[in-house]
Amino acid sequence: MEKINKDSRISLSIDLTWEENGIKHVENYFARPHMWLDADTLPDNLYKWLPGKEVGEVFEFAYGAGELFSPYSSKNIIPIKWISEEEKKTFKVGRFYRIEALMGREGKNSIKKPLFRCIEKRDDLFFADFNHPLSEIKCTLTAKVMKIAQQPEVQFGTGGMCFDWISDIGNGIGMQGKFKQIDTDFYSANSFEVEDTEEGGIFYEKNSSIINVDVVLKNKISEVLENMIDDGSKILDIMGRTSPYLKNNPDITIIGLNKEISSIDKKISSINNKNIVQDPRLPYYEDQFDFVICSFCFEYLPRPQEFVNEVNRILKPSGSFITIFTNRYFKPKSILLWSELNDFERLGYLQDNYKRTNFKNIATYTSRGYLRALSDPEAVIDRQSAPLFLIKGTK
Repeated sequence: MEKINKDSRISLSIDLTWEENGIKHVENYFARPHMWLDADTLPDNLYKWLPGKEVGEVFEFAYGAGELFSPYSSKNIIPIKWISEEEKKTFKVGRFYRIEALMGREGKNSIKKPLFRCIEKRDDLFFADFNHPLSEIKCTLTAKVMKIAQQPEVQFGTGGMCFDWISDIGNGIGMQGKFKQIDTDFYSANSFEVEDTEEGGIFYEKNSSIINVDVVLKNKISEVLENMIDDGSKILDIMGRTSPYLKNNPDITIIGLNKEISSIDKKISSINNKNIVQDPRLPYYEDQFDFVICSFCFEYLPRPQEFVNEVNRILKPSGSFITIFTNRYFKPKSILLWSELNDFERLGYLQDNYKRTNFKNIATYTSRGYLRALSDPEAVIDRQSAPLFLIKGTK
């Protein structure tokens, strides 16, 4: 059995787990460090553990607050004066913004952090928090060795480019949480307006799950759902965008405007083409379904809370509501809020909708870093597979 040495290129499946405000979060990240070039950008104790290990071996360690990511510092909270009345409407409490949003201010170039969070607004200024979202959170890291390969062309002492894996893993995670129990402003004026209000067009002609999802992401969705859903479970599939990924044989009901749903090769009990974008009421009895799954369509709902209330009504006691999305979507049909949010902030928006409807046992799962097959036509443009974002809650 091959063992890791200083010239190995390895593949690691990394799970980062933490809990915040009663919600459990799991980030799955696929890393491919080279032991000499860049593996030392992984956590130090993981880097020291790797030499001599074989495929299948697992590392696990619980990190205290500020040990894995930069520790919290009050110096990273900076008061910033408004430069216009219009700007006061732009920044929302609890939301994240890129440093470029501070263009034109003296001293902006001295700030080395790429993102900040608006945590308080006053008449003359606001406070920007540049701390990492997980700077005060304990988390557990698990890493499984998936593959070991030797790269004779990149050997110890030959030079090369280093990749900062821990910074890439930490990019975005934690944004779904609140800042110190303060509600995030997702509900400002025009948040739920859409750019294109026409009912027709390509958006309704093709199955968006085919448009948005590469093979690697499809397989990941299938794997995750297979571990959640049993044969015979009664499922309501919103817009028919989950059924193609179900490996087992649940009892599926479909509602929504997707015109290709009739071609899905699954056991379908019934299909209702009702426009839930215009009217979120669901024409089903109370306590009817084991699962309601909303894949690649929550971003198009202009009345989300009414929809989530309906989902809660039709679920059986202890039934589950699952929402899935990726970083690809059809922008002209999505609500304006969705385009303003970072991917992980979108999870925060969904969490807020779930909590407002009293869903319990809320948990999120994200998966990033996997590579498309070279046979994928889009691999020439972007080798990265589309990321998976999932949230689940029980009635």
